[in-house]
Amino acid sequence: MYKVKIKVIPEDFRVIEKINLSIKPQGRYSIYRLVKRNWSTLDLVDYLKRKYHLTTIRYAGLKDRYAYSVQYVSIIGNGPAEIKEENFSLHFIGKSDHPVTRDYLVGNSFHITLRDLTQDAIAQIKPVLELTKRDGLPNYYDEQRFGSIRHGKGFFTQKLLAKHFNGALKLYIATPAAIDDQKTRAVKNFLALHWGDWERLRQYTTLIQSQKTVRQFRPVLNYLTKHPNDLKGALCQINRPMLELLIVAYQSFLWNEILAELLNSLKLKLYRYPYLAGNFLFYHELPEAIRSYLAKLSIPAPSPKAIFPSEKIEQITNEILWREGLVLRDLKLPIRIRGVFFKPFDRKALVFPERLKIKDITEDERYPGRLKLELSFFLPKGSYATILVKRLQLATGEKLKIYPPDEINND
Repeated sequence: MYKVKIKVIPEDFRVIEKINLSIKPQGRYSIYRLVKRNWSTLDLVDYLKRKYHLTTIRYAGLKDRYAYSVQYVSIIGNGPAEIKEENFSLHFIGKSDHPVTRDYLVGNSFHITLRDLTQDAIAQIKPVLELTKRDGLPNYYDEQRFGSIRHGKGFFTQKLLAKHFNGALKLYIATPAAIDDQKTRAVKNFLALHWGDWERLRQYTTLIQSQKTVRQFRPVLNYLTKHPNDLKGALCQINRPMLELLIVAYQSFLWNEILAELLNSLKLKLYRYPYLAGNFLFYHELPEAIRSYLAKLSIPAPSPKAIFPSEKIEQITNEILWREGLVLRDLKLPIRIRGVFFKPFDRKALVFPERLKIKDITEDERYPGRLKLELSFFLPKGSYATILVKRLQLATGEKLKIYPPDEINND
């Protein structure tokens, strides 16, 4: 039975983006504040491009569908002063010489409501919050990063690195996931059933042009109709942002595995939390020397150009890659698309939520006889609030239910 619930309503998960971008009266780019609920960033940007012809939208981060979020976007030149619809509003706030990009993202403020709690659960959560202020959290990529493997068939990038081009394509366009809506599942099942009959599949997708899924797949099918044996070339027809997300999902999984293995090597008391791509390992608390070491540590993402901070981190990375049947030099894509590759970057091993506090504990109006707890905190860019929620869930000994289920998301 599920006890701890989040995202029962979008307002239970409030996210406000903080950017460091100079806003002024004049500039090449128009800057907008985007407030939304029940929309993912990618879907809403796609909608704005099609309906309002805002074709140059840039943004700093991707926000969940099942949240109330405030973020910033930019377009080249001038645009409307405001756009308002039922579940979003776009409001012009000024101009800038630069577009909104991840480079200008500082982080996100969160206000999260945990529901269906008992007094005992709250008593268990409070000391964990105090430990988190001192010891931080493992800075894992959370499940939102891994929407592309919700079908349970593995990573697209694993197939790609193995030069299994047919398998990679089938994972991308013809493998339904449980979270897909009925129409999307129907499309993917049809593609799987008639796989290889490219003309038939192209004609089929032409009849249902309105679906976003079909719009994403059509360039691949159009190419295969003309070049039926060039599966490698067909992979190059996947739009670049989507291909980047597919690559970074696998790289993020590898990074998570490296961090978990590092924690395991430190002989800490650890708690295991199964997630979509494997297992998170959480510590209860950290001895001072280990806390000092991990707080200063940045772990490089696996890539051929990774520079390791120590022999130990390099050894763990090689071990994780060996489990995958790889070595570092294998992390080179067999297709060439500008800007799409295993990019080298470092990520902090731990994240320390700032201004972490309980805002309120009150009766839960949605679950009579239970309590709700409201938390607020700030995280730097790239860190996941749901990792903190999972750590608190472990403290209560109860299962966590994200309601509705997390979407296929890419933040």
